[in-house]
Amino acid sequence: MKVLVACEFSGTVRDAFLALGHDAMSCDLLPTESDGPHYQGDVRDVLDYPWDLMIAQVFRIVFLLGSFSLMKIAQAQVDPHFSQYYVYPSWLNPALTGAFDGQYRVSGVYRNQWGSITTPFTTYGLTGEFTTNKNVNLGASVLKQSAGDGGYGYTTAYGNFSYTGVRFGPGETKRLVFGLQAGIIQRRFDRNKMTFGDQWNPVFGFNPGTPSAEALNRTSASALDIGAGVMYFDAQPGKKANLFAGFSVSHLTSPEDHFSAKVS
Repeated sequence: MKVLVACEFSGTVRDAFLALGHDAMSCDLLPTESDGPHYQGDVRDVLDYPWDLMIAQVFRIVFLLGSFSLMKIAQAQVDPHFSQYYVYPSWLNPALTGAFDGQYRVSGVYRNQWGSITTPFTTYGLTGEFTTNKNVNLGASVLKQSAGDGGYGYTTAYGNFSYTGVRFGPGETKRLVFGLQAGIIQRRFDRNKMTFGDQWNPVFGFNPGTPSAEALNRTSASALDIGAGVMYFDAQPGKKANLFAGFSVSHLTSPEDHFSAKVS
């Protein structure tokens, strides 16, 4: 059984579950006082992991939450946040597509999180862009996130378009760029890699070989996703400072998560 012990840095409860053979991890804003699986940070960062049980200790009151309650809390899919976001600019704002010196650019990103978990969360992506001499830049990107032992995958594939023809000021050095991003979001998981509560035997403990009666109607779902952005920059030479600013909006189509939202 996968157990999250929230608001604990002593490791006492976590170690008790580990001693019983469970896959347990503690979480707190403070570092752990004893060696063992521990995530130092906000507990909301790890709620997307498919825990079977979460124990939250608040003012010495212990709340036991089953997996169903946990699913009700973690209904939102969080987009990845990259510390080196400048390597993957078209993800930040589609108006940044083609914003470089040259004819084309190919870049990639990779992130690995929470290595103490049995199967760490991983994110990797690849993007390609090229410029034209017709005030139009084009690009494409693919990004995949994998999470946990259940084989959960979150994949996005987008095509990017930016228009750079709005120019004004002395020498047309002030520019306004508009960008559009469109593609799909696909979520999927591998049922054969998942474990369920009815595989727990109170006498012998958890047995992954026990058939589960859980009925799952679908293991994958896709949705249309659209984003847009705008960027302004002043390229006039000889100035001490040049203004560079942008604004973008993602998920304009409000794509549903068919695994947690109340959709058919």
